[in-house]
Amino acid sequence: MSIIEHEKDVYENAWALEAYGTYSPGELFLPMFLELTKPESLTYVSLGCPVRKPTVLDAGTGSGKGALALEAANFDVTCCDLTPSGLIPEAEKFTFHEVSLWSDLRAKLGTYDYVYCCDVMEHIPPEFTMLVAQRVIDCCKHGTFFTIALTPDSFGVWVGRQLHQTLRDYQWWREALSELGRVEDARDLQQAGVYYVRPR
Repeated sequence: MSIIEHEKDVYENAWALEAYGTYSPGELFLPMFLELTKPESLTYVSLGCPVRKPTVLDAGTGSGKGALALEAANFDVTCCDLTPSGLIPEAEKFTFHEVSLWSDLRAKLGTYDYVYCCDVMEHIPPEFTMLVAQRVIDCCKHGTFFTIALTPDSFGVWVGRQLHQTLRDYQWWREALSELGRVEDARDLQQAGVYYVRPR
């Protein structure tokens, strides 16, 4: 079984747990994303043409609750994840790409004004962690918003393996991400780190 197949199997089992999708960082961190990105500064009006909504890739969309929150905030949302098995019915309307985040996302999905990557990086197999960070940052024109859990997960026991595979502290993530882009803002929330990274 390939690494992708193994990871997909693990998360299909996780999403089968009713409680797994209850907490949605993608939904909860939206106000901070809006504060840091100030997307209203992007204007796309010219010669009477309609305003184009800022585009955002929800990388590791999970249940899709974050994508729905982004849509409500007036973004044009595209989703991607290793499996669509976690999507709630309301989120099935979005364009969804079933893809591993360590593949060449820019070649497959193109570029977006922003990338929204909440509660994802800690789930990545350690050997792919910084490759995924680079792939995600490469997809953004203006900036990538990361929230990264800094503590072990509580659901791994139910699927036979810890789901938070890459556990590092706040400062480690800040320094690692600064090697790939310009960390414009970073916040230590104790249980999670928040990082807004602009491409170089």
